[in-house]
Amino acid sequence: TNDPDQAIRCWQAFLAVRTLSTELLEAGLIEYYISMTAHLERINKPLFYRHWATIALHCVKSPKQAEWIGRFTARADPESRIQWMTSVRTALSELASSEVVANWDTWMRAYWEGRLRSIPKRLTPDESAALAGWTPYLHDRFPEAVELVCERATALSSDSLLMVADLTGRHSPEDEPETMAGTYPEATAKLLTHMMSSTPRLSSHFLHRALNDEIPRLLTRTSPEQAAPLREQAERLNLQTGD
Repeated sequence: TNDPDQAIRCWQAFLAVRTLSTELLEAGLIEYYISMTAHLERINKPLFYRHWATIALHCVKSPKQAEWIGRFTARADPESRIQWMTSVRTALSELASSEVVANWDTWMRAYWEGRLRSIPKRLTPDESAALAGWTPYLHDRFPEAVELVCERATALSSDSLLMVADLTGRHSPEDEPETMAGTYPEATAKLLTHMMSSTPRLSSHFLHRALNDEIPRLLTRTSPEQAAPLREQAERLNLQTGD
């Protein structure tokens, strides 16, 4: 349509539909999503980012289709990219482990590695933190993701509370052995040590409490070599170490 108002109404109606297909996107719909990325002032942004999360996690089945995500990243502003990453985090928590692993192997690892090389855009500190938010849901790909987080200074923020809670099972303590902290304590210690080292101080009381609960447990599960830097950062941030 040549009527901008009618086009916006069409988008608003379409964004209310949660079903997308790879076939429809390949037939040309993806071009409209990419072009709309730079014109979000008048549409429901959270729904738009949710749609892009759906495209990434349910419609990208090959490296060629993964180029859609790179094109979105190139057009979107930093705040839009962060909101999309947050939508991906939410959607990841709802996927089966086999689906998560398939996504990691198809596009997530390559996307993250590309962003570390400023492809197609320089990775901002806030984006680094948003990507770290994916880690609790990556199952046996978690250690790989931790290595990627550690390639860039990545600070903890109030938004990191959900990441820490899901890493450690604070939402479901009875399932704690199945969390990343329970399954991969040394990788979890490495992740938190790295992020704490980039954090001048903890501004969130709730994050402080969550770390206070988890760090003493991690210190008992890790090797002395791994525990020493974690303890050092915890003491710097006035966190409990269980001593």
